[in-house]
Amino acid sequence: MKKYQAILALVLIAALLAALFAGCAKTAQTNETSPSQTSTNVSNDPAPAASSDKSDDKSENAPAAQSEEVSPEDVVDIKVYFLDILGNYEKHERVEALMNEISVPSIGVSADWVFNDMGSAVNNTTLAFSSGDQMDVLAVHALMGLTKLYSQNMLMEADDLYQEYAAEALSLVSRYADAWVIDGGRYGIPANRVLANSPWLIMRKDVLEATGQLEAAESADSWSDIESIFAAVKDYCGENNMSVIGGQKGIIPLTVLWSGDSFDTGYAFDRMGDTTGMLLVDQDTNQYSLLPADERVIAMRERAVQWVANGWVWPDTMLGDDHSDNVMKQGVIFCKHDTGEANCPGQKSEVTGYACIGIKEATGVISTSLLNGWGMAVASVCENPVEAVKYINLCFTSKEMNELITWGEYGVDWVLQDDGQATYPEGADITALYHSPDYQCANQMLIAPWVGSGADFREIAQAENATAPVSPYMGFLINTGDLQTYIASISAVTDEFSARLNSGYYSDELQADFLAKLQIAGVDEYIQICQDQLDAWLAENR
Repeated sequence: MKKYQAILALVLIAALLAALFAGCAKTAQTNETSPSQTSTNVSNDPAPAASSDKSDDKSENAPAAQSEEVSPEDVVDIKVYFLDILGNYEKHERVEALMNEISVPSIGVSADWVFNDMGSAVNNTTLAFSSGDQMDVLAVHALMGLTKLYSQNMLMEADDLYQEYAAEALSLVSRYADAWVIDGGRYGIPANRVLANSPWLIMRKDVLEATGQLEAAESADSWSDIESIFAAVKDYCGENNMSVIGGQKGIIPLTVLWSGDSFDTGYAFDRMGDTTGMLLVDQDTNQYSLLPADERVIAMRERAVQWVANGWVWPDTMLGDDHSDNVMKQGVIFCKHDTGEANCPGQKSEVTGYACIGIKEATGVISTSLLNGWGMAVASVCENPVEAVKYINLCFTSKEMNELITWGEYGVDWVLQDDGQATYPEGADITALYHSPDYQCANQMLIAPWVGSGADFREIAQAENATAPVSPYMGFLINTGDLQTYIASISAVTDEFSARLNSGYYSDELQADFLAKLQIAGVDEYIQICQDQLDAWLAENR
């Protein structure tokens, strides 16, 4: 994916706040239609290759035309609140009008999409709610996820309506739909998107080719294999003024733990809303423990110490404030660790400017925390909940609705290549075009993958969603409302130590000092409170 999406990923992971991207200029309209225009497609098959004749490409699954039957006074007007990540404020009305050309004749609903930017989305949405402004559908996003909206009483419990009017949408995410059930009530539908974020080692392909290591990288499946590659490319990297591996205050992944050399031994765990990064749950005993004290974490940190001793690590890793994507783009490092989707290597190729190879080190777990951030829900103040749920269902099942809110108007903002990948029109000024990240839409699996992802990306992503392990604690999130003092104190300690521990400077003395300060910060009390919450949830749900 494009660099904008990579920037967003950095912001969401690092802080989940702050503004990005200014508004863009308005573009002209066109009458050219998308290959899927006016179609409703509940299939999650990847987008087909572009047709040479797009004007008559209308699916037999298209909704029955009802424009003659729906008079203007019968159309229900709703408002949808949406996070505008890439500054489409002046252009969204054009896209909105095209979406209404689908929703009005098919379900009798016209939607006014309220676009909020990164810096003001939370405040604007909360203020609109408290002021009694019309609010019908919330396109839930990572800045204001399910748990936060629920805790502020902003969501309507509407299981009966979802079952009756959004059965198609629920069926698409049936494997994890209950992640949005709280205390027995359904408060929305999680997005059908890439859900298994996994650890990757991202490497420059040109360096692998120059050193004869490409085949080794493509077949690597253990830490020993990776370290053999590091040793083989070290001299070449030195001759070209780059380090073998580097990062932003860390060079090891801690989202998965390995009990052996093979990547098959990886253990992916659900953080369940723990923002401190201190908790690890044993799925056999359902007991929390202190993550940095786990022997598998210590083993990874000791491995990084050896990498430093071997001269493989970029010296500025521990202090570096620049994102590792930018460090690689600048030619400073050959490889880096990252966490991402099935097309992570393609995304990193786009943002770094170097063709990249990715070694997938494990498969991430589909967790409540990940599902919590994206989806669609009916606002508790909605006066037309039936129409709102119908609209949500349309957003999950219409290919063109998803492509409109993501890539914009076909032929103006984007076109299809012969292989079925989406791209900008030739010669277009991309700053003047509507464009949003594809993971924001209700059903990511319906839209054409962006160029660089691979024509089969949706197929790969669906396969991962179908086979990736699902957290046994699906539906549980730690209630952090009364834990903010603990979280602040613990986070201050981790900020002091984590860069050294994760960049190859682990020592028994540093570890002891770290653990002692965590005790003073109240980490034991924090773990016990979280354990009590988990125990209570298990008692009700097992």
